[in-house]
Amino acid sequence: MGQIWGALQSTGTLNADGTVNSGACVVDEGRRALTVNRYLRDLYDSNAGEATDTQFAGFSNFFSTLNRFANGFNNNQKDEPWNSSNAIDDQDGRSARDFRTHFEALTGNSTSINFQANCSPVGD
Repeated sequence: MGQIWGALQSTGTLNADGTVNSGACVVDEGRRALTVNRYLRDLYDSNAGEATDTQFAGFSNFFSTLNRFANGFNNNQKDEPWNSSNAIDDQDGRSARDFRTHFEALTGNSTSINFQANCSPVGD
């Protein structure tokens, strides 16, 4: 198992530090947790070896972004995935796209390059 895991990491298949690049996305890659992880890491990581590492956001910005999710069930709000009866009615609620909206409003910086390079994680 270790050899398989090592091979996947070395090829970038499971490498959280590597950007996929939107031209190499596979079907449903935007729904993978690793895709969201790569997008968020690109916002923080200042690895000059990746063309998408342009944000260099401070770690505290991630917590400040999460605090921007207001109470409520509407788009970009904290309880968006659920309805008022606590049933899930929005599978893509409180998504990477929602995080992106709040992050960009907080920092004033566009993350579109990072987002697209990481297969544009799904959401609404």
